[in-house]
Amino acid sequence: YSYPSEAGGTPPIIDGVIITGGGGLDLEGGGMANYNVRPILRDVLFIGNNSESWGGGLYTNNGLPTLERVTFKNNRAKDFGGGIAVYGGSISLKDVTFIGNTARQGGGLYTILNGTCDADVVNVTFLGNTASEWGGGMQNNACSPTVVNSVFTGNTVTGIFGNINGAGAAVMNYGGSFPTFINVTITGNNANGNGGGMLNHSSTPTLVNTILYGNTAAIAGPGIYNVTGTYGIPDGSALISYSDLQDSGGSGTGWNALQGVDGGHNIDQDPRFADANGPDDTFGTADDLPRLLLDSPARDAGDNSTLPAGLLTDLLGWTRL
Repeated sequence: YSYPSEAGGTPPIIDGVIITGGGGLDLEGGGMANYNVRPILRDVLFIGNNSESWGGGLYTNNGLPTLERVTFKNNRAKDFGGGIAVYGGSISLKDVTFIGNTARQGGGLYTILNGTCDADVVNVTFLGNTASEWGGGMQNNACSPTVVNSVFTGNTVTGIFGNINGAGAAVMNYGGSFPTFINVTITGNNANGNGGGMLNHSSTPTLVNTILYGNTAAIAGPGIYNVTGTYGIPDGSALISYSDLQDSGGSGTGWNALQGVDGGHNIDQDPRFADANGPDDTFGTADDLPRLLLDSPARDAGDNSTLPAGLLTDLLGWTRL
């Protein structure tokens, strides 16, 4: 599919279809490409599509796409965004799954500034996506999405790029990105270099009610790794509150400043997941279930005031408040 424009101002609606086997040429969007349009996608499966440039499954250029109950599985982009590449504009993702997608950067989702850049990511799972360089699950480049009620498990970065070395297995924030993560779980991800959970380069994400535990990195920063940057920002960092971060030391005098800025009410304890990697004991597959046990130290330890209005359940539909 390719939508270069909107006829009569009416956004295209795509509902209940499978898009597979697309691409192969040196063009953006193996499965679908959108330019300056506002498509609405519901109950769509992108599977096995390929792009030799951007957006293995979907490429959007300065558009405003809305996706609900959409799955991106086993798509590939040679360069950016194995599942989706967002080149400016905005995107809304709700109840979306990225599983087994690959790219050089942004295995699942890649966002980059092109005049503007915004993304609302709600109830989204990133499972077993791979990047050879940066951002196995998600990479933000001068873009500041809001990620809520979402899970990153089993994402990887496998190679070495410059002096950052296979960076940000779950999330890579780069070039002046200021994303917000609320009620997000990041576990079981692995970086060949730095930042098993998240790497921040010249970027400052905000983390609230977030669990970042049980990730690994071959070089440094199994949880968060912050890199000295440019773009007028002295260093990559993170603003963290009401969160459970491995190796952070928890809020107070024991806080590890290498993790970022302590916003208070943080802990550093095993979150006690029911079965984080599921019955198959493999992170990054569809049965992953990082749900908290009743005796988890992270249970009832968040800040409800930070939740978006109307969001009353967690990713599995259980009542949150």
